[in-house]
Amino acid sequence: MDPTREECAVQKGRPVLLLSGLSLAGWTLLVFGERGLFLPGLCGPGAGVLLDWDWQRLEWLLLLNPPGGLALSWSVMLLAMMPLLLAVPLGRPAAGPGDVVPFVAGYLAVWLPAGVPLTVAALALHAAAGTWAVVPALVLALCWQGTPARRACLERCRCRPGAGAGALRLGLATGAACLGTCWALMLAAMVAGPFHLPAMALFTLVLTVERLGPGPGLRVPGRRKPRSAGH
Repeated sequence: MDPTREECAVQKGRPVLLLSGLSLAGWTLLVFGERGLFLPGLCGPGAGVLLDWDWQRLEWLLLLNPPGGLALSWSVMLLAMMPLLLAVPLGRPAAGPGDVVPFVAGYLAVWLPAGVPLTVAALALHAAAGTWAVVPALVLALCWQGTPARRACLERCRCRPGAGAGALRLGLATGAACLGTCWALMLAAMVAGPFHLPAMALFTLVLTVERLGPGPGLRVPGRRKPRSAGH
């Protein structure tokens, strides 16, 4: 039997406190730990430096920031924005302590590499549009918000697994669906210049309310609704 909406709310609420703490830790690092840790212009209060970038500055920046540093910067950005979006799958009835690690591993296996194309897209937008890069990014995000593809991704994020669904496979599927719902807003935040952190906070709030707020309820993927008599 599928859980009722009230049961789903209880299940979602169980991990919220821990996930909120993880998100708070990420935001603390973003706000106070920029120097020596984060990519200038993508994370932290120094985001406005992107407004004056050209390709020579980009080459200089990449020389000073090895791939490991860029990966760390992206990871902390995910730590700030993503935890509360996992309250639904981690609060599902089948989620036990042994499921959490493979689920998170699968989720991160999708999101960590996603930082590469999103960062390249952000830099390309800045190179093409300069100080107006946020405008096409916002237009793209607004257009993507209403597409059937994004709605399908969002519904997938709200699903609970069917019987026998592996935690790692569920993590991969949830990560892919979450990426489908979030990528455009994250790109807009990355090119928001000095408003990078406020944009991140706003988009995180929007995505969290959208994910945890009232919706069509949880369903089991692949299970069709029973037809009424006479159909």
